Amino acid sequence: MICVLLSTYNGEKYLKEQLESLQKQKGVELKIFVRDDGSNDATHEILDEWQKNNKLTWYKGENIGFARSFIDLLKNAPDADYYAFCDQDDIWLPEKLETAIKKMELLPSGPQLYCSNLFIYRDGKNEGVWWKNKPVINLFRGLVQNVATGCTIVCNTLLRDIVVQNLPLSVKYHDFWLYHTALLFGNIYFDENAYIYYRQHKKNIIGAKSRKIDRLQSRIKSLKSIKQQNYREYEAVQLLNVYGNLISFEQRRIIERVVNYKKTLRNRLALLFSRKYVMHNFVDTFWLKMRIIIGHI
Repeated sequence: MICVLLSTYNGEKYLKEQLESLQKQKGVELKIFVRDDGSNDATHEILDEWQKNNKLTWYKGENIGFARSFIDLLKNAPDADYYAFCDQDDIWLPEKLETAIKKMELLPSGPQLYCSNLFIYRDGKNEGVWWKNKPVINLFRGLVQNVATGCTIVCNTLLRDIVVQNLPLSVKYHDFWLYHTALLFGNIYFDENAYIYYRQHKKNIIGAKSRKIDRLQSRIKSLKSIKQQNYREYEAVQLLNVYGNLISFEQRRIIERVVNYKKTLRNRLALLFSRKYVMHNFVDTFWLKMRIIIGHI
């Protein structure tokens, strides 16, 4: 059985379409478990209607943000073999979950995480896949770039248990934390194919910029708040705090390189010129290196 974890917040516009796509999933036993993050629109009415028809179970929470909301879902979810994370405004293709489970069966036993490519979906049009080439997956790159977009993630019970039993004080991005946990303790399958329309609109908390000009404008805009953009460093500190006694010496060394990069000029230069702590393409890596120089990664 697979449990779909759906966090909602003022999602009345697209929620029904997403729920309908969940109902169309083929070849899996499905349970939909929803946490509402303090909506004040018609989201509750939609969820009540679906719950009365025994199509989902939902509960209301205070507004704590999407990352904490998903972690709360994971902590309170019913027993299942697999857990899948779901945004309120996307559209899932019917074979999404069935494919994920089949791919995970190819992985070695133990904690497992599946993630995939996705279709960028804007104004009712499919703009093509996000990942043009398969990303490299290892801890070095994982510390500076997340390739496991939350709405594509499926994890097994073993990975879920590690996460909920070893939570940090706070989580900035739930998918980043699951990805890192899988890198440290389990196995990951990245599917180059896409089984989800990843809807882009003005209310996206985190979106995908498919056009080069959009990505450039986004980066320029982000410079205004760059002093608050230390999420990679923050995540690395949390990883050491939570998992430091559970991981290998080599894994700690790799993480410490990010944690300590600002402590000495030598450390900063080592991270700056490293060919291992890089992102998927030259442009993204360039911006990462600029952040290292400035001291805000």
